[in-house]
Amino acid sequence: MKVLFIGDPNLGDAGFSVVQRCFPQAQSFIWRKGDQRGKVEVRKAICATGSDVCISFYSDLVLRECELLHTGVTLNIHPALPTVPGLGYDTIPLIENHSNHGATAHLIDDAGLDSGPIFDVEERPLPEGCCYLELRQRNQAACLALLERAVNCIATCRTPDELRDCLLKSASRCGWNWGDCYITEKEHRRRIGELLARDPQHPALRDNPLVPALLGTNGSRISSTVH
Repeated sequence: MKVLFIGDPNLGDAGFSVVQRCFPQAQSFIWRKGDQRGKVEVRKAICATGSDVCISFYSDLVLRECELLHTGVTLNIHPALPTVPGLGYDTIPLIENHSNHGATAHLIDDAGLDSGPIFDVEERPLPEGCCYLELRQRNQAACLALLERAVNCIATCRTPDELRDCLLKSASRCGWNWGDCYITEKEHRRRIGELLARDPQHPALRDNPLVPALLGTNGSRISSTVH
């Protein structure tokens, strides 16, 4: 099957190398969040290329309905458990003192955000005292583990229809549902701002790139090195 990989500069190379182990002819598109010109070019390329299977991995590019018409079976690896849909996956578990963190693999069957059938979840314990950067790294590792399982599953199927049936069967057994509260960028910044006012030394703020923007030049006062 023809496989298309969509990633970002953070994990794109690592993720694509996982895909290439089973699909050496796969094509990759990497988009950096905020690059508006690049977004237009990638969207055009996705439609022009087409695929039987499309893997959106750790990517902020939201596929629209017009792109989904060209991507075949489309799945996404979301860097958080289903209980944390949207943004804030590297901070919300810390702010809300979650016991676990992880990643979610789900089908994209429309242009909805974090709403398709969940067919696999990588759930791991969240260590006490974990800070933003450490959780980010742990979430990335969970995403790579989930991607490897997804790619191995894709490799066992001969057609897109067979793959879709396989993933839907897995989804029926998975037992996970999306959380009700989708975290938007505005809501995420609000939560960070409230935490900053209440507890500026909180681990969720340590080395968090949103903090300097909210504090201005004083953001460096809570930065520290993660060991």
